[in-house]
Amino acid sequence: MDFRIERKSVGVFVTVCGLSALHAAAVLPGTREALAELETGAKTPVRCSGDYAVGAAKEISRFQILPSVWREYSGENTYRNPNAAWLVTARILRDREAEFRRATGRQWDSVDLYIMWNAPGVYRRAKWDRAKVSPVVMERAKRFESLMQERRRVNFAQNNSQNLARN
Repeated sequence: MDFRIERKSVGVFVTVCGLSALHAAAVLPGTREALAELETGAKTPVRCSGDYAVGAAKEISRFQILPSVWREYSGENTYRNPNAAWLVTARILRDREAEFRRATGRQWDSVDLYIMWNAPGVYRRAKWDRAKVSPVVMERAKRFESLMQERRRVNFAQNNSQNLARN
């Protein structure tokens, strides 16, 4: 795995597999966990069976990325590595979020995020109208939204217990 530290005028960036950790900054908290769980059932941050899952359309990694899309974002075959797969996923999401914001003039929520992850072309052709997205995709997007809400509750509870422990 390619790993290097770069010194730039604005700071130090760690690069893994040619992907900066900075690329993951714009993604909603909990996205990594919720997306992995929904796509492959992966519930742990370390390598597990979800990292070896191959979808019906040959999607790879715990995040179920089409191989052609993976190759657009990485020249490495590290899709079974959860951290490398997340860095590729975060870059894809960053680009799709930018496209969504340009087209709609608004920030996306977790439903928009999932539709743009699972069916970006469908959402584009629907002119960002959820009512025109297939019921199957919408059902998965709603499940993703529920997983994201659960992540927020867990994070909130953990943060509160840590704050109480400090006091």
